[in-house]
Amino acid sequence: MKPDISCSKLVLIGTASYLLFLVAHAPASLLHHILPAKNGVRISGLHGALWSGRAASVQIQQYQLSNVQWSFNGWKLFTGKLAADIKAQFRGQPVSASIGFSAPGALMLDDARAQIDAATVGELAQIPIAQLGGRFQITLEHVELARGAPPVASGMIIWRQASVTVAETVSLGDVDIQLQNAGDPPLLAIISNHGGDIRLDGKASVKPDGDYQLHLNMKPSINSSDNVRNSLKMFARPQNDGSFQLDNNGNLKQLGLM
Repeated sequence: MKPDISCSKLVLIGTASYLLFLVAHAPASLLHHILPAKNGVRISGLHGALWSGRAASVQIQQYQLSNVQWSFNGWKLFTGKLAADIKAQFRGQPVSASIGFSAPGALMLDDARAQIDAATVGELAQIPIAQLGGRFQITLEHVELARGAPPVASGMIIWRQASVTVAETVSLGDVDIQLQNAGDPPLLAIISNHGGDIRLDGKASVKPDGDYQLHLNMKPSINSSDNVRNSLKMFARPQNDGSFQLDNNGNLKQLGLM
Protein backbone atom coordinates (compact mmCIF):
# COMPACT_ATOMS: atom_id res chain seq x y z
CA MET A 1 0.00 0.00 0.00
CA LYS A 2 1.38 3.40 -0.93
CA PRO A 3 1.72 5.94 1.86
CA ASP A 4 -1.03 8.55 1.91
CA ILE A 5 0.82 11.85 1.48
CA SER A 6 -1.34 14.77 0.46
CA CYS A 7 -0.21 17.41 -2.01
CA SER A 8 -0.26 20.07 0.73
CA LYS A 9 2.14 18.01 2.86
CA LEU A 10 4.51 17.60 -0.05
CA VAL A 11 4.46 21.35 -0.67
CA LEU A 12 5.14 22.02 3.02
CA ILE A 13 8.06 19.56 3.10
CA GLY A 14 9.48 21.01 -0.11
CA THR A 15 9.17 24.58 1.15
CA ALA A 16 10.81 23.72 4.48
CA SER A 17 13.66 21.93 2.69
CA TYR A 18 14.23 24.89 0.39
CA LEU A 19 14.26 27.36 3.30
CA LEU A 20 16.71 25.12 5.15
CA PHE A 21 18.93 25.07 2.06
CA LEU A 22 18.85 28.89 1.85
CA VAL A 23 19.74 29.28 5.53
CA ALA A 24 22.54 26.73 5.26
CA HIS A 25 24.18 28.67 2.42
CA ALA A 26 23.40 32.21 3.59
CA PRO A 27 26.50 34.29 4.41
CA ALA A 28 27.47 34.78 8.05
CA SER A 29 27.38 38.55 7.48
CA LEU A 30 23.58 38.39 7.85
CA LEU A 31 24.15 38.16 11.61
CA HIS A 32 24.79 41.92 11.56
CA HIS A 33 21.10 42.34 10.66
CA ILE A 34 19.73 39.49 12.77
CA LEU A 35 21.51 40.67 15.93
CA PRO A 36 21.37 44.49 15.90
CA ALA A 37 23.69 46.46 18.16
CA LYS A 38 20.79 47.77 20.25
CA ASN A 39 20.46 44.27 21.75
CA GLY A 40 23.93 44.64 23.24
CA VAL A 41 25.55 42.22 20.75
CA ARG A 42 28.39 43.33 18.47
CA ILE A 43 30.11 40.97 16.03
CA SER A 44 33.23 41.60 13.98
CA GLY A 45 35.35 39.61 11.54
CA LEU A 46 32.59 37.34 10.21
CA HIS A 47 33.51 34.54 7.81
CA GLY A 48 31.77 31.51 6.39
CA ALA A 49 28.06 30.77 6.30
CA LEU A 50 25.20 31.49 8.65
CA TRP A 51 24.88 27.75 9.32
CA SER A 52 28.60 27.19 9.93
CA GLY A 53 31.04 30.05 10.32
CA ARG A 54 33.34 32.01 12.56
CA ALA A 55 33.84 35.50 13.97
CA ALA A 56 36.95 37.28 15.20
CA SER A 57 35.03 38.61 18.20
CA VAL A 58 31.56 38.68 19.71
CA GLN A 59 30.77 41.39 22.24
CA ILE A 60 27.79 40.64 24.52
CA GLN A 61 27.28 43.75 26.64
CA GLN A 62 30.57 44.03 28.61
CA TYR A 63 31.73 40.48 27.85
CA GLN A 64 33.81 39.64 24.80
CA LEU A 65 34.46 36.27 23.15
CA SER A 66 37.24 35.88 20.58
CA ASN A 67 37.98 33.30 17.86
CA VAL A 68 34.33 32.21 17.85
CA GLN A 69 33.36 29.20 15.72
CA TRP A 70 29.87 27.76 15.35
CA SER A 71 28.11 24.96 13.52
CA PHE A 72 24.36 24.34 13.74
CA ASN A 73 22.98 20.85 14.32
CA GLY A 74 20.31 20.52 11.64
CA TRP A 75 18.99 17.17 12.85
CA LYS A 76 17.95 18.67 16.21
CA LEU A 77 15.39 20.83 14.39
CA PHE A 78 13.28 17.70 14.06
CA THR A 79 13.15 17.48 17.87
CA GLY A 80 11.87 21.05 18.18
CA LYS A 81 15.24 22.50 19.22
CA LEU A 82 17.58 25.00 17.62
CA ALA A 83 21.13 24.01 18.63
CA ALA A 84 24.69 24.82 17.63
CA ASP A 85 28.17 23.65 18.64
CA ILE A 86 30.25 26.66 19.67
CA LYS A 87 33.96 27.05 20.42
CA ALA A 88 35.54 30.31 21.51
CA GLN A 89 38.01 31.97 23.85
CA PHE A 90 37.13 34.14 26.81
CA ARG A 91 40.04 36.26 28.02
CA GLY A 92 42.47 33.85 26.39
CA GLN A 93 40.90 30.70 27.87
CA PRO A 94 39.00 28.03 25.87
CA VAL A 95 35.20 27.83 26.08
CA SER A 96 33.00 25.30 24.27
CA ALA A 97 29.42 24.04 24.46
CA SER A 98 26.45 22.81 22.52
CA ILE A 99 23.93 25.63 22.92
CA GLY A 100 20.26 25.06 22.20
CA PHE A 101 16.87 26.72 22.51
CA SER A 102 13.71 24.69 23.05
CA ALA A 103 10.28 25.65 21.73
CA PRO A 104 9.17 27.14 25.11
CA GLY A 105 12.24 29.40 25.01
CA ALA A 106 14.52 27.64 27.49
CA LEU A 107 18.28 27.98 27.00
CA MET A 108 20.14 24.67 27.22
CA LEU A 109 23.85 23.88 27.34
CA ASP A 110 25.27 20.41 26.80
CA ASP A 111 28.88 19.33 27.23
CA ALA A 112 29.91 22.83 28.35
CA ARG A 113 33.62 23.21 29.11
CA ALA A 114 35.59 26.24 30.23
CA GLN A 115 38.68 27.32 32.12
CA ILE A 116 38.52 30.71 33.82
CA ASP A 117 40.93 32.49 36.15
CA ALA A 118 39.47 32.88 39.63
CA ALA A 119 40.21 36.62 39.53
CA THR A 120 37.95 36.90 36.48
CA VAL A 121 35.20 34.96 38.28
CA GLY A 122 35.47 37.35 41.22
CA GLU A 123 35.17 40.29 38.84
CA LEU A 124 32.14 38.84 37.05
CA ALA A 125 30.48 37.98 40.38
CA GLN A 126 31.22 41.54 41.58
CA ILE A 127 32.88 40.45 44.82
CA PRO A 128 34.07 43.78 46.26
CA ILE A 129 36.08 42.69 49.32
CA ALA A 130 37.81 39.37 48.71
CA GLN A 131 40.36 38.64 45.99
CA LEU A 132 40.12 35.14 44.52
CA GLY A 133 43.14 33.15 43.36
CA GLY A 134 43.53 29.99 41.32
CA ARG A 135 41.63 28.75 38.29
CA PHE A 136 38.14 27.34 37.70
CA GLN A 137 37.80 24.23 35.56
CA ILE A 138 34.16 23.81 34.46
CA THR A 139 32.74 20.62 32.95
CA LEU A 140 28.95 20.61 32.76
CA GLU A 141 26.99 17.77 31.23
CA HIS A 142 23.71 19.69 31.00
CA VAL A 143 22.38 23.11 31.97
CA GLU A 144 18.85 24.39 31.48
CA LEU A 145 17.81 28.00 32.06
CA ALA A 146 14.19 29.04 31.71
CA ARG A 147 12.49 32.28 32.69
CA GLY A 148 10.64 31.97 36.00
CA ALA A 149 12.27 28.64 36.89
CA PRO A 150 15.39 27.76 38.89
CA PRO A 151 18.45 26.62 36.94
CA VAL A 152 18.95 22.91 36.36
CA ALA A 153 22.51 21.62 36.00
CA SER A 154 24.66 18.52 36.26
CA GLY A 155 28.43 18.32 36.12
CA MET A 156 31.53 19.40 38.00
CA ILE A 157 33.23 22.69 38.84
CA ILE A 158 36.77 22.38 40.21
CA TRP A 159 38.51 25.39 41.72
CA ARG A 160 42.19 24.54 41.36
CA GLN A 161 44.74 26.01 43.82
CA ALA A 162 41.93 28.01 45.35
CA SER A 163 42.72 30.96 47.60
CA VAL A 164 40.87 33.90 49.11
CA THR A 165 42.62 37.10 50.16
CA VAL A 166 41.05 39.68 52.45
CA ALA A 167 43.46 40.76 55.19
CA GLU A 168 45.66 37.76 54.43
CA THR A 169 45.66 34.94 51.89
CA VAL A 170 43.95 31.68 52.85
CA SER A 171 44.57 28.56 50.78
CA LEU A 172 41.63 26.24 50.13
CA GLY A 173 43.50 23.64 48.07
CA ASP A 174 41.37 22.17 45.30
CA VAL A 175 37.63 22.82 45.78
CA ASP A 176 35.14 20.41 44.15
CA ILE A 177 31.57 21.54 43.45
CA GLN A 178 29.48 18.67 42.11
CA LEU A 179 26.20 19.75 40.53
CA GLN A 180 23.36 17.24 40.40
CA ASN A 181 19.97 17.36 38.74
CA ALA A 182 18.32 15.66 41.70
CA GLY A 183 14.69 16.19 40.66
CA ASP A 184 13.55 17.27 44.12
CA PRO A 185 15.21 19.68 44.67
CA PRO A 186 15.95 20.30 40.97
CA LEU A 187 19.48 21.52 41.73
CA LEU A 188 21.87 20.16 44.33
CA ALA A 189 25.51 21.19 44.80
CA ILE A 190 27.90 19.13 46.94
CA ILE A 191 30.96 21.07 48.12
CA SER A 192 34.26 19.62 49.36
CA ASN A 193 37.98 20.29 49.09
CA HIS A 194 41.40 18.68 49.35
CA GLY A 195 44.27 20.38 51.17
CA GLY A 196 44.51 24.03 52.11
CA ASP A 197 44.15 25.93 55.38
CA ILE A 198 40.42 25.24 55.80
CA ARG A 199 38.54 22.00 55.21
CA LEU A 200 35.20 22.50 53.46
CA ASP A 201 32.23 20.15 53.59
CA GLY A 202 28.69 21.12 52.69
CA LYS A 203 25.87 21.34 50.20
CA ALA A 204 23.50 23.83 48.61
CA SER A 205 20.08 23.14 47.13
CA VAL A 206 17.47 25.05 45.13
CA LYS A 207 13.76 24.17 45.14
CA PRO A 208 11.30 24.63 42.24
CA ASP A 209 9.97 27.88 43.71
CA GLY A 210 13.48 29.35 43.87
CA ASP A 211 14.08 28.86 47.60
CA TYR A 212 17.72 27.98 48.25
CA GLN A 213 19.61 26.65 51.27
CA LEU A 214 23.34 26.60 51.94
CA HIS A 215 24.85 24.43 54.69
CA LEU A 216 28.67 24.63 54.85
CA ASN A 217 31.09 23.37 57.50
CA MET A 218 34.54 25.03 57.61
CA LYS A 219 37.30 23.66 59.83
CA PRO A 220 40.65 25.49 60.00
CA SER A 221 43.77 23.36 60.01
CA ILE A 222 46.17 23.28 62.94
CA ASN A 223 48.49 25.68 61.12
CA SER A 224 45.76 28.28 60.44
CA SER A 225 46.34 31.66 62.07
CA ASP A 226 44.13 33.33 64.67
CA ASN A 227 43.18 35.90 62.01
CA VAL A 228 41.58 33.12 59.95
CA ARG A 229 39.52 31.89 62.90
CA ASN A 230 38.50 35.42 63.87
CA SER A 231 37.42 36.11 60.29
CA LEU A 232 35.27 32.97 60.22
CA LYS A 233 33.57 34.06 63.43
CA MET A 234 32.25 37.14 61.63
CA PHE A 235 29.86 35.15 59.40
CA ALA A 236 29.74 31.58 60.75
CA ARG A 237 28.91 29.93 64.09
CA PRO A 238 31.74 28.30 66.08
CA GLN A 239 31.25 24.58 66.84
CA ASN A 240 32.58 22.45 69.68
CA ASP A 241 35.00 20.59 67.40
CA GLY A 242 36.74 23.79 66.30
CA SER A 243 34.85 24.12 63.03
CA PHE A 244 32.52 26.91 61.91
CA GLN A 245 29.02 26.41 60.54
CA LEU A 246 27.54 28.63 57.85
CA ASP A 247 23.80 28.42 57.12
CA ASN A 248 22.14 30.72 54.63
CA ASN A 249 18.82 30.69 52.81
CA GLY A 250 16.73 32.89 50.61
CA ASN A 251 15.09 32.98 47.19
CA LEU A 252 16.71 33.33 43.78
CA LYS A 253 14.05 35.86 42.79
CA GLN A 254 15.43 38.23 45.42
CA LEU A 255 18.85 37.90 43.76
CA GLY A 256 17.43 38.55 40.30
CA LEU A 257 18.29 35.00 39.14
CA MET A 258 14.75 33.90 38.25
